Amino acid sequence: MNQARVKIREYKQTDRKSILAMMQEFTEYHWPINPFKKKNIDSKKVATYHTNKMIKYAKTNDGIIYVAQGDGNIIGFIGVWLKKQTYEDALEEIPMTLGYINAVFVTENYRGSGIGRKLLNKAEQYFILKKCTHVTLHVYDYNVPSHEFYKKLGYIDWYIEMVKTL
Repeated sequence: MNQARVKIREYKQTDRKSILAMMQEFTEYHWPINPFKKKNIDSKKVATYHTNKMIKYAKTNDGIIYVAQGDGNIIGFIGVWLKKQTYEDALEEIPMTLGYINAVFVTENYRGSGIGRKLLNKAEQYFILKKCTHVTLHVYDYNVPSHEFYKKLGYIDWYIEMVKTL
């Protein structure tokens, strides 16, 4: 798809059905490769939960959701909000105003066409307007393509959480 034909715009309530479908695709992509998730899930229920959470957090934490529209369809989204630095964090870290990227998703047929980059650029512009000094996001270690994508855009590994099964 030609990038010029993709429009990034603010989420509208009428986009909810498309976001839910993409969130379900996102869930179904991650679940089989995540070693700590239940094997049998209701991906629609999980997608509904995460979509509702993203919409709520964007509303209550000075955030926004952008969608990528192309070929008359919603083909990607990004949900972001501001994250307050806790008192404990401020004791240990330099003072920062954090923009938090909750989720970035582009439907499979459109991956690799620059849409994810456009969504992230739009989110970063939003954070600059909000006077953020840094942007943070989480990516699972098994999601190597996304991790490499973020690194290409200047993101660095900052915090690594480890887990062990007992």
